[in-house]
Amino acid sequence: MSKLEEVLKAVEVGFTQVNSQLDKIENRISTVEDATGTILETVTRIELNQPEDIEVC
Repeated sequence: MSKLEEVLKAVEVGFTQVNSQLDKIENRISTVEDATGTILETVTRIELNQPEDIEVC
């Protein structure tokens, strides 16, 4: 294998690793977005049902 082929293979491996990490980050962001939506729904429900319990800062 030539030096150029070795470098190309290393670059390909690097890209594969970066893509894997990006996929993990994307999944984590999606999880956070879902959780944020759930929290917002809960807070909205509490505000509607018990507005006297909500303090505005």
